[in-house]
Amino acid sequence: MIQRRKVDQKKLFGMIRSVVFLLALIGLTIFFALRSGPPTIQSMTMATSLDDAYHPVDTTTLYSPEDSFAVSVEVQGYRGDEPLTARWFYGEAKITDTPLTGDLRGDITAGFILQNENPPWPPGEYSVEILYKDLTLDKLSFTVEAASD
Repeated sequence: MIQRRKVDQKKLFGMIRSVVFLLALIGLTIFFALRSGPPTIQSMTMATSLDDAYHPVDTTTLYSPEDSFAVSVEVQGYRGDEPLTARWFYGEAKITDTPLTGDLRGDITAGFILQNENPPWPPGEYSVEILYKDLTLDKLSFTVEAASD
C-alpha cells in the first residue's frame, strides 16, 4: 500500500512538472510573439534632400518637376529582421519601391530618396507608403506643380 502511494505521488509530481513546463513554453511563445510586432512610425517628413543622419533638409510637400523626393521617417522598435520599404506612387500608379539599406535597429531615423532618371516629373498628386513585411505602416501625400514659365 505504501509502495503504491509512493508510485502514485511520483506520477502526480511528474504530471505537474510536465504541465508547468508546458505552460512555461506557452508563456514564452506568447511573449516572443507579442515582442515581434511591427515597428511604429512616429513621424514622416517630406523634403528635397536629407542630411547624413537622414533628417530632412528643405522640408516641403510641394515639388517642382526637376526635384528629387526625399522622406525622413522616425521609426520606433525596428528590429532589422525585415527591411522597411518606401513605395512611391503617382496617383494610384506605383512608381517603384526603395528598400532601407544599412544595418539599423531600435529607434531609428530612416531616409528614402527617389530621383527621376527621366525628368521632369509630371505634375499631379504623389504619395509614399512605408511598408514592413507588406504591411503599410504610414502614408504621406505630396504634390508636383507644373513649372511656371
